[in-house]
Amino acid sequence: MKKTLILLISIFLFNSILAQVNPVLLKVAGEEIRKDEFLYNYTKNNSDVKYDQASLDAYTDMFVKYKLKVADARAEGFDTIPRLQNELKGYVEKSAEKYLSDPNATDELIKEAYERKKYEINASHILIMEGNAYEKIMEARKEIMGGADFETVALKYSQDPSVQENKGNLGYFTAFQMVYPFEDAAFNTPVGSVSMPVKTRFGYHLIKVNDKRPNPGQVQVAHIYTKVSADADEQTKANAEAKSRDIYNELMSVKRDFATLAKEYSDDNTSANKGGELPMFGSGRMVPEFEKVAFGLEKNGDISEPFKTSYGWHIVKKLNSQPIGSYDEMKSEILSNIKRGDRSGKTKEHFVNKLKVEYKYKDKSSKWMSNSFSNEVIGRLKADDDKIAFKYKKVPGLFKPSTKINVSEFRNYLTSHLPASQQDIESNYKEFTNEYFYNYEKSQLFVKYPEYKSLVKEFEDGILLFEISDQKVWTKSSKDSLGLETFFESTKNKYLWKKRADVEIYSSSKKEVILMAMSLAKDSGKTSREILMAGNTASQLDLTVKAGKIEIEENEILSQFELEKGISELKLIDGKYVFLKVNEILPSQNKELKEVRGTVISEYQQYLEKEWIKELNDKYPVELNKEEVYNLNK
Repeated sequence: MKKTLILLISIFLFNSILAQVNPVLLKVAGEEIRKDEFLYNYTKNNSDVKYDQASLDAYTDMFVKYKLKVADARAEGFDTIPRLQNELKGYVEKSAEKYLSDPNATDELIKEAYERKKYEINASHILIMEGNAYEKIMEARKEIMGGADFETVALKYSQDPSVQENKGNLGYFTAFQMVYPFEDAAFNTPVGSVSMPVKTRFGYHLIKVNDKRPNPGQVQVAHIYTKVSADADEQTKANAEAKSRDIYNELMSVKRDFATLAKEYSDDNTSANKGGELPMFGSGRMVPEFEKVAFGLEKNGDISEPFKTSYGWHIVKKLNSQPIGSYDEMKSEILSNIKRGDRSGKTKEHFVNKLKVEYKYKDKSSKWMSNSFSNEVIGRLKADDDKIAFKYKKVPGLFKPSTKINVSEFRNYLTSHLPASQQDIESNYKEFTNEYFYNYEKSQLFVKYPEYKSLVKEFEDGILLFEISDQKVWTKSSKDSLGLETFFESTKNKYLWKKRADVEIYSSSKKEVILMAMSLAKDSGKTSREILMAGNTASQLDLTVKAGKIEIEENEILSQFELEKGISELKLIDGKYVFLKVNEILPSQNKELKEVRGTVISEYQQYLEKEWIKELNDKYPVELNKEEVYNLNK
């Protein structure tokens, strides 16, 4: 009775202290938001944290709206949607990785990966995925070690679908470009040698290392791209090649600037406006034909001849190159790759060993684990169910009671692993203890790391906010056709076309070509495509045409002509002859919904958002302790 009274008094005092140091600042839809949660969000979401009244009022207003939306999502059952629950579970698992790893072990992996990044390995492999995989892979190795040609054995045994094309050769690769067990074996096998069987998630491999060379690093190039699909007709393919060679001839003979020609003629819209410039890249990032040419250019400024890839035709200019970075420069990138890849399992054991020390783990297996093995091992363990497999102390929290794990728990684990030897039992026992401590530590993260708990809460609210906002505002704004049209009708006078011309703009650097085009343009039966084809018989670059309904004030060329229907005069503009074929002059007029749909949807979203907030304020109560908010930094 006395102990119970003391415990009740302690709980009362604890809650009283909590209320003083961590008061309730807000109450939104019944949910209490204490000072620590509000402060966490306020400091995280402000790059320049200020505690003046205006800044706090502005953030509080935004925070209340955020909490109202989340409350509405919960009220409508969004937190019970399996898809969202799975997404949250995935985030919880991913976020926990930071707290479930050993930094020292990670550092060793970073150093190992950096040393491997300095080189590229060319290797061939044989893969067995099905059947008696280990026995078959050993048969293959026996033939190779007996003198058989690796490629011949690969064609005979390998179940890799690409073996008929590459005879097992995987080309050059460096760290992180293969699964880790494969990479590890390849980098630890001497050039010319064949590895022992290597198990990955794909099956068993034999690896022959053909070559090892220094990593060439990265190269940066610009390209002029002529697009042509693999299924294009022969004439289209021929025209694409001709265009690429015409551009190359102009580069070489007329000495025109590469960047200017890229802007004018390249079909790569992403790079064309930057003079064809592409980001730095290393081996394995581009198609092989492109990489071979790019890395083959010796000096900055060297330009390749036109060459073909599966995407079309390219002309490449070398801009820069850089060797592999220093350890400090690459450390962050390597760490990111480690977290995403399959190396992380290697750090788990190091981490668990530290946990065992922290939790004062005591292994009791020597008192019950038999040194002999028989098919009745699981049944034999049943007799030892009451014996202790291991024990430890529960460190987190106010109390540290000792916990005992009995053999029965290990027996249940063992039944799903079907051990085939005494070594299997010992290996399974090690895995069992490791998994136990790893999962126990994971269950204690909210207790040990308050910042982790805040992160998870923030993400959970964020998922609900996104989902309900998508339903109430974003998706509704694009799919609610009647609502969008009604909104557009009420605001359509905001969307006006200025005076426009329905026009074809023809240009050429060759006067004889432009005069021929003018003559053809006067024939109303000729289309702009037909005129373009007639003008480009000698070169695909001789004549260009841009057609459409264009706002006159916004176009530099149109503003230089007296516009009237028909064929204009010929003018020399920026070194090119230009004339217009004006089909119609269009007065200023309202835009149709289809012409401004994106803008209208955006404004409709803002309207829906405002209406939703009004509804939420009427629906849910909000209590605000302004005095405590203004004392946030005290």
